[in-house]
Amino acid sequence: MIFRKPFTKSNEVETVALHNNPFESLVVTGSQVPPPLEFTTKWVKPFYMSFLSPKKERLSAAKNASEEITPDVVRILLECFNWRTLTTGAYFAAANRYIEFEDTIGTLLLKSNFCYAGAAYCIALASFGTGKSIGYLEQYLDYYLERKDLVHDQPEALCALWYIDQDAAKRYQDKWEKFVANKPGWHLEEYKKQFSQSMEQLERIRENRVN
Repeated sequence: MIFRKPFTKSNEVETVALHNNPFESLVVTGSQVPPPLEFTTKWVKPFYMSFLSPKKERLSAAKNASEEITPDVVRILLECFNWRTLTTGAYFAAANRYIEFEDTIGTLLLKSNFCYAGAAYCIALASFGTGKSIGYLEQYLDYYLERKDLVHDQPEALCALWYIDQDAAKRYQDKWEKFVANKPGWHLEEYKKQFSQSMEQLERIRENRVN
């Protein structure tokens, strides 16, 4: 599920968000070269917009693909710098709890150089639920909640932190209120509801409760 916000990110291109941040020196392995068409047809096109769809047939397709996919395929997805491949890579990592990609996904979230994929990163980190995942989310919120001019994935990151550790998330309440002061319609409870629904769909895929 990709959240729909009442604001859009400014100065976007299709895959790269044009902004500077203190995480630019962090390194993730990747390429702008797309994988072969056969690969994207199988692993990307059916899932990047509908992996956590409430529709049974789409959840079933996501479950079947998750059973077939391997860490090597997820690695290729996360190393192709396109928001569609990055999104599906994060979703498959979340569905199979491929925690070996935690640092890659956490770093991609912090850098936020690619539009639209951030919600999937947050879902993956929430699914891992480790102290390291909490650390990535807190680093993200510490910086991006101070950037009122950047509309990125602040709601999803706060919801992911809330999902893992409510006490940690409560510490960001004041920063959140300041961040949304000029953003009417940004209601945290609604974002939490949407995020919880996404995590419930993820659990259905994991537990084979898609029918």
